[in-house]
Amino acid sequence: MGKVSRRDFLKLAASGGGAAMAVGLGVKDPEHLIPYVVPPEHVRPGVITWFATTCRECPAGCGMHVAHRDGRAVKVEGNPDHPINRGGLCARGQSALQGLYDPDRVRRVVYQPRGGERRSFDWPAAIAEIGRRLRDARGQVFVISDLQTGALAEVTEGFAKALGSQPPAFFEPFNYDTLLAAHHLVFGIGAIPDYRIDRCDFLISFGVDFLETWISPVQFANQFAAMRSRRGIAGRRGRFVYVGPRLSMTAANADEFIQAPPEAVLGVALAMLKAVVEQQGERADAKLRAATGGSAADLVARAGVPPERIAELARAFLEAQGSIALAGSDSSSSPLAAVTAVAAALMNHAAGRIGQTVDFSRTHALGGRNRRAELGELLIRIGPESVVIVLNANPVFTTALARETLPLAGT
Repeated sequence: MGKVSRRDFLKLAASGGGAAMAVGLGVKDPEHLIPYVVPPEHVRPGVITWFATTCRECPAGCGMHVAHRDGRAVKVEGNPDHPINRGGLCARGQSALQGLYDPDRVRRVVYQPRGGERRSFDWPAAIAEIGRRLRDARGQVFVISDLQTGALAEVTEGFAKALGSQPPAFFEPFNYDTLLAAHHLVFGIGAIPDYRIDRCDFLISFGVDFLETWISPVQFANQFAAMRSRRGIAGRRGRFVYVGPRLSMTAANADEFIQAPPEAVLGVALAMLKAVVEQQGERADAKLRAATGGSAADLVARAGVPPERIAELARAFLEAQGSIALAGSDSSSSPLAAVTAVAAALMNHAAGRIGQTVDFSRTHALGGRNRRAELGELLIRIGPESVVIVLNANPVFTTALARETLPLAGT
């Protein structure tokens, strides 16, 4: 180790560099050991500042508080004043910092031409290159993004319009197409309503895992906790029945788990719908009576559940002060799932739950994203001279047609 001047010694001692000096690592500039030499006004060394933001780990949009100390985000928590999550935050939200500080994250603009080597750009050079390619594009420009709302959605739409493109495709891999199609067929509204589980004292789920992945699990977990306590609408603990093929986490929280394969789940839903209409008698909607006319023996046989059990579930659904039938898996688009979602929607309508526990005046943003068929229509229009801009989405991973068509694009 070389000689250390008195000035350097004092600088090292003041900045905690004495240990480095002791092991002979040389003199280090203490200015590199703190994030800011002249920090912004809201940054005070060693003091945590909290910022309110929105979690983007999934489309639920939970409110989040981020702890910020010395120029770094160090912790995230749920916002207790946010109407969606009321202070809760799921595991994905809690791990949001993992992406921010992941050692393998992309730290600079990366450019890799087709068949070429990967190179790094700075932002001015990258923006200039992207602008040149858009200016020289001879084909149509397409924009594919994950779900956006508010100001960012307006910016994305304005960007696509300025390029002479069609509106951007907002795509999510969890599509809810069966739920949207069912509501469009039954109510003429292709939307996802606000389900008020906290206003229920009877809840039945046809294969919907609302405590895990469905639409807004943190919100539903809070509402479910209220339903299961004496804070519910009836002042007593609500009842929950789950009908599905596997004992999921949601099913494990049910009072009654009816295990059934997908075709039998549909049978339970249809048989229960018919029982609801029959028990209402003349009070039932005439169109519903006509649609569910005929014998229910085949439906009960398909369900694999005793007829008296079906009748008891229908009676509990009707007599409850508040009830909901949930259907429409987030990932299934099979005909069985579609018909099950229609049966649940008709059941909610027959029991008069629309506007009470199923509120279409407050719809979820997921209803505004593009359906899988609409994305397919966009993808088949991509040609060799097209320019495709993908924003925070990965359609190649989830859509077979994207794997076939996106490599054909010029850029």
